[in-house]
Amino acid sequence: MTPPSTGTTPVNPSPAEMARVLLGTELRAIRIAAGKTTRQIAGYSSGHISNVEAGKVTPSERLILAYSSLGGSHAQLIGLLRQAHSSRTLAPVVADALEDPLTDPHVLRRGYVIEMIEDIHYYGERHQPLRNVHRVSLRFTSPRARFFPFRHVVDEDLRKGVSHVQPSTGCEIAHLEEADDGVIYCVLAAQPDALDELGRTTISWVIDINTDAVGHPRVDAGSSGRIPLATKRVQFHADAPPSNLWWYRETDPSAASLSAARRNKIPPNTANLATREFINIDREWWGIAWTWPPISG
Repeated sequence: MTPPSTGTTPVNPSPAEMARVLLGTELRAIRIAAGKTTRQIAGYSSGHISNVEAGKVTPSERLILAYSSLGGSHAQLIGLLRQAHSSRTLAPVVADALEDPLTDPHVLRRGYVIEMIEDIHYYGERHQPLRNVHRVSLRFTSPRARFFPFRHVVDEDLRKGVSHVQPSTGCEIAHLEEADDGVIYCVLAAQPDALDELGRTTISWVIDINTDAVGHPRVDAGSSGRIPLATKRVQFHADAPPSNLWWYRETDPSAASLSAARRNKIPPNTANLATREFINIDREWWGIAWTWPPISG
């Protein structure tokens, strides 16, 4: 029989809080059955173990492994840990909506958090955009969530058919629509077998661009929440490098075009590849900007 938890279940607890209490109760039962005290869990203080078992603190995966080695079911513990990791309380109607790719994107975004994002933008000999490659690491916060929505448009060429979206790894297209001005709204579905036990996965996709328009000398993105790591890369044609390169990170997207931002210079290199990593982005705009030299010929 599972011993009662020493913690107190919160008033009107969220599913994540309930899962944390249940997980702590199960961990305590495993430890007691193994004949161990809170001081005998190697690498952790007695106080930390007590807080975890009381449901006050979410354990790490490493601690879950320690309890698994004491005789606990790793699959069961990881399942509880995944629920406890959920940072959002989803009403039943929202949870149902997460299963429909046609749900409003603001609702779909409640089903995951972004842990890493990487974008690579390719430009041609006449400064035209050629291709974007995107890679995102996600952690789905609900077992019923699997969709990732995004919008794309080539501002330099507002025509339908300019861009083509192609899934690369870990996902497939669940929904795609394109307006007459070339604005694409796409919902990618993460492949279930690509998710780990905590609901984490990495998906990638490619956007091929067919235009003769000169690209705007800037690539950026904005976040409505925290992203631990965001990387921007720009690959220029060997015969058409930019004359200046700089990075920016601003709360105001218009500030990116200010000349003062050029103090964050990116030195040129023989590969004509500009790269910048941004750590702990939180409700900010970030990106790389440059100036185009005159096109010869």
